[in-house]
Amino acid sequence: MQWLGLTYSGYFNQRHQRSGPLFQGRFKSFIVEEGGYLKRLICYVHRNPVRAGIVERLADYPWSSYPCLAYGRRCLPWLQTNKVLRLFERDRKSFRSAVQTYSKEEAGLFEDLQHGILLGGERMAAKLRGTLAGQPDKDRPQVRQLLTTKTVEEHVRHVASVLNLKIEEVEHFRKPVRRQSRPMRDVLIYLVWRNGHQALQAIGDYFHVAASTLPATKTRGKEHLSKRRELRVIAAKHLMI
Repeated sequence: MQWLGLTYSGYFNQRHQRSGPLFQGRFKSFIVEEGGYLKRLICYVHRNPVRAGIVERLADYPWSSYPCLAYGRRCLPWLQTNKVLRLFERDRKSFRSAVQTYSKEEAGLFEDLQHGILLGGERMAAKLRGTLAGQPDKDRPQVRQLLTTKTVEEHVRHVASVLNLKIEEVEHFRKPVRRQSRPMRDVLIYLVWRNGHQALQAIGDYFHVAASTLPATKTRGKEHLSKRRELRVIAAKHLMI
């Protein structure tokens, strides 16, 4: 979508001898749970021309699939309607009625948008967490937020218990100490970051580590872990690394 937007903008600007952005705002996408949420979103999208004041009747907007879905008119050869209509009992009249009466519900549609990535219920969110855990895009802010179900402190306590660290030791790690090597603190920070899907800055704030030294602290933790076979075995067995 980024490529399409940039390419078309360049073409349009050259054709009309203009410059600058053509579209307002960035392209956004999210996952939609099939069923009720998808049905509501379809109604919302088809009402956009009326909501924007472009036309008074939905059927009058020339760039919409509404006439085809609602009346079987102006259907293009490549337009697939079955997947949409099956959500409306495969009945054009049911689709037409749902879209026309949806205006009362549209304000609350995006209240169920979770973490900017999922429009759906908690069951779908749990399924998505399982799918995304360990995937290459888990560092995207929206994905990290979805995967995060605990606070930094809760993750720290969990990882500390796996490493057989006492609460007193963890509290000691949180106290700033100058010119003193604390490899287990660095390992703890690294593993909380790897296992907890927490932002590194949030972990640094918890341990009172300056943002400028956080990357080095995380790297030291990773290196120390690589030298301690017993820690690696424990971490691999009980943590998502």
